[in-house]
Amino acid sequence: CIIENFLDFKMGEIWQEIVTELDMESVKLVAPDGEAVDTILRATEERGLGMKTK
Repeated sequence: CIIENFLDFKMGEIWQEIVTELDMESVKLVAPDGEAVDTILRATEERGLGMKTK
């Protein structure tokens, strides 16, 4: 099941790295972009938690 969701997990990892890089550069996202990133990261986390319970 992990293999089936590999791309989702990888995308979440990449987005987390992007957010970390932006924070290190003191770049602030505009509100719509921040909301989009939060949604992506939350969805990835929820999917990961769903995998734990299976």
